[in-house]
Amino acid sequence: KLTFSGVTHLIQNAAAYVGTDTSTTHLAAATGVLTFAIYGPSNIFKWSPWPKNHQQATPPFQDVVGVNRNENVVVIRAICRCDNFSRNCNFSTTSESLCITELQPSVVVTALREHLPGN
Repeated sequence: KLTFSGVTHLIQNAAAYVGTDTSTTHLAAATGVLTFAIYGPSNIFKWSPWPKNHQQATPPFQDVVGVNRNENVVVIRAICRCDNFSRNCNFSTTSESLCITELQPSVVVTALREHLPGN
């Protein structure tokens, strides 16, 4: 039960942040902390968090799967049955995303090991 500024302070003092496509993930990226953003069928070209110092007019991530890093943001995009974002994926805020639930935890753990400082 933190205030928005309290969440920001907590994130800024963390070694890293791991989360799905939420406002808190975008906040983490904006603070400059190493952010691991987990995505399923969302269009990451449009909706991925932007690294703190990203100055280009083009989005920082292309529509690819796997683990991709740009500055302080690491996007982990699950492999979905519907390549490229499509409403045929049954993408809905009320339904379960099979892309996310089928993502193996080892993919996230490996990304953490590869991108956290000192590893």
